[in-house]
Amino acid sequence: MFDVDRVLVRSASLTRAVQAAGLEPSEQGQAIVSSPDDVLAAPPSKGSLPVIVVTEAPLDANATARLLRLGVNVVLTEAQLKRLELAPPEATVAERFATWARKNQLTGHLRVLKGSPLEGVATFEKGQLTSASFCWLDGAPALEQMLGIDDSPIAFEGQVAQPAPGPRPVTQVLVAEDDEAIRGLIEKLLAREGYKVLTAPDGAAALALIERFPIDAVVSDIDMPRLDGWGLLRTLRADAVTRELPVVLLSAYEDSVMTLRAAKSGARAYLKKTGRSKELVDALALLTAPRRAAREGLSTRREFEVDLKAIGAHWLLSLLAEHEAVGRVELEDELGRYEVEVSEGKLVRAVAQNGSLRVEGVSALEAIITSRATGRFVPVVPAENREAPELFTVLADVHKGLLRFAAARVHDLVISPRRLAINEELAAMYGRAATANELRVLGALRQAPPTLAEVAAAAEVDERQTERILAELLKRGVVSAAS
Repeated sequence: MFDVDRVLVRSASLTRAVQAAGLEPSEQGQAIVSSPDDVLAAPPSKGSLPVIVVTEAPLDANATARLLRLGVNVVLTEAQLKRLELAPPEATVAERFATWARKNQLTGHLRVLKGSPLEGVATFEKGQLTSASFCWLDGAPALEQMLGIDDSPIAFEGQVAQPAPGPRPVTQVLVAEDDEAIRGLIEKLLAREGYKVLTAPDGAAALALIERFPIDAVVSDIDMPRLDGWGLLRTLRADAVTRELPVVLLSAYEDSVMTLRAAKSGARAYLKKTGRSKELVDALALLTAPRRAAREGLSTRREFEVDLKAIGAHWLLSLLAEHEAVGRVELEDELGRYEVEVSEGKLVRAVAQNGSLRVEGVSALEAIITSRATGRFVPVVPAENREAPELFTVLADVHKGLLRFAAARVHDLVISPRRLAINEELAAMYGRAATANELRVLGALRQAPPTLAEVAAAAEVDERQTERILAELLKRGVVSAAS
């Protein structure tokens, strides 16, 4: 056996399972992680990297043997992926099947050509091959030949041990703190409360971890080297993927002005480092509850409420893909209504209806991800769509598109904001929930000033904040380039 820590992920829906197992998705992986459908569609070539097939539930012996004959190295459930054990690339089909049998504690009899004079039988006891006979062969050689018969299904009489229920989904918290002693104290405190804790010595290191791991909340000191708590918060809020990630800011000072600034900057809590742990524990329990409720709703296959301001649109859609959920998300905000139908990790349909404007597909997902709508998830079976794309893949494309869109539109605004046209129908709906600054910027645009600086001056809003508001208005469709 040999160790693997970097893998190529061939099936986008398995990305989260790979990361949860502590493996690093990489273009230079030491093995390939695939779904059964990936392998059946394109079997691995001879001499390629070892192939790991990962499934949510255990496969039967016949399906496993078929995949192994196609060149798969090992077949695992997502729970077993965390205890990865790979046979060497040169291992025989029988050796690879034996690895699978051990992991699943196979007990019973395998039969090929059942009922014929050439019937072969292999007996397993708690994952161990105890006997095998086929034609004139015995033991492992007999099993190897039995598994090599491609035109006769394998009959299995016995049981594959079902894996014990895994632990309930763990809430993962990132602690960014440059003081090692304080960082260690917070880590121990949160670990005792049942959180899985990652730590970083500054904001830059924290961002790197957020890009690699699924984080449910961030606890950050304000004064840190390289990137402080304010910079970390601004960066998270500027990205549609992370803008709803709950952030708790910690400071050595208790200041009402700083508390107000934290709230306006998007922090969910501002706490003084008093040494009292209850405030932090209570704040995190409150802030992480919406995501815990969504996970519980999916695991129990029941309807649950959705508030994108609390959990984040990108997070919710990624969760649906990760759990290969089947159902429909129904949402509504001040600008319109949205629906997303998913089935087993695939995007069946996405629709956004904003006033008289209706868009579908990727454009609808972009509208949803930039919204803060509320609604519910309903576990219903959507209309079948065999050509539906993988949801993880679509989300990645949406995120890239939003980044490109924002950069291009902001550039256009800096050059000549008077080229913008206001959609009055959407502006009226947007105005019902807009902040005072957003309303002033929208009003300033009606004067058609030629530069961004003049928009900011007319609105009496900081220029950088004006730029962010204009980018948001563009994303929401309230303003657009004049035709």
